[in-house]
Amino acid sequence: MIVLALVFLTCLILAPALPVKAHPSHIVISLREQNIISPDTDVELVSFGKDGLACALVKEQGKQYLFRSEDEGRSWEKISSKGLPEEEVFVSFKISPDRPEIIILATPTMVFLSYNRGESFQCLGGPERMAAEGGRITSLAVSEGYPPKILIGVWHPDQGKFPREGVYILSLSAGSSWQGQGMRPTWQGRGYQADVT
Repeated sequence: MIVLALVFLTCLILAPALPVKAHPSHIVISLREQNIISPDTDVELVSFGKDGLACALVKEQGKQYLFRSEDEGRSWEKISSKGLPEEEVFVSFKISPDRPEIIILATPTMVFLSYNRGESFQCLGGPERMAAEGGRITSLAVSEGYPPKILIGVWHPDQGKFPREGVYILSLSAGSSWQGQGMRPTWQGRGYQADVT
């Protein structure tokens, strides 16, 4: 009995000193140390694409950074992301389901598009009607197919009892503009499919 008590006490004393292995499925992003999150860093949005691509929008001390992983989140690199506004709040973030070079981010009023895996972005604006009515973007979807179609879910304030919601669609073909879809949250046609619910 004394031997068991001594073994038990020895385990209690040595256990906290033993190294603890992190579980590999709990990988997080850091601006300072690879895959360890620092206390003043927030992972705001994450999106996964095909072929192991993952991207994350990370905020540290009021600044936003885009990180990219080519190996399903096991390692990350910070990318320059030219063309993104520094002080905007992003509400949604998607990688094209079949073209990982296409990444789309949305603020409450604008949509930003990258054709080069997040290295640079161009502003696609937002629907004029939405802006005129004081609406804001709440969700985002990207269709398969090329050129892809972008769907945004929009919340509109209303004078009545309930706010109104709606969906807008933009085809990335030349000369296209945002088109209202009413409350239809899905879009499908000729090889395209997207759901902004």
